[in-house]
Amino acid sequence: VKTNIAKLGGVVDIASELGIGTKITITLPITLAIISVLLVEIAGRLFAMPLASVDEAILLDGSQIRTVDSREVMTVRGASLPICRLDRLFGLPPNRRPREYVVIAQVATRRLGFVVDELVGQRDIVIKALGPSLKGVRGFAGATELGDQRVALVLDVAALIEEVLSPGEARFLAWQPAAGRA
Repeated sequence: VKTNIAKLGGVVDIASELGIGTKITITLPITLAIISVLLVEIAGRLFAMPLASVDEAILLDGSQIRTVDSREVMTVRGASLPICRLDRLFGLPPNRRPREYVVIAQVATRRLGFVVDELVGQRDIVIKALGPSLKGVRGFAGATELGDQRVALVLDVAALIEEVLSPGEARFLAWQPAAGRA
């Protein structure tokens, strides 16, 4: 436990008094926070979506998808919901699985469905801020190391909703690899 806390930049203090007991104090850096997330898989990579922004997750029904003003939307309980295919947004290989899921997220009054390949599960994680070289990358709130030595990027749902729902096609330029830009 002490080794893992030290990896996070934390400290473990132990104070013991004979006949009274032992007090263990764990101090973690202020840059760390524990949040509940929905782990999703996109093109074989794990991402974490904060549950505070997630309304629900549903199986994608392709018959409900249509295009309105050059955006994909789907009908959910009689209402139109814009959707975003995260594999396309992040420039990842397309899904080759027979089914996909839509994670419906909401920030304030704005709702968006994020299309993902797989729902992995819910988990409480420790989120660590991205380093200085990645601090300016939009759409990611941080990263977390999962117990099985895998790393997942934590999505900044509010920034993604703002980016995707902003008017015009220029919104996608921020997500294209440098070699793909004109």
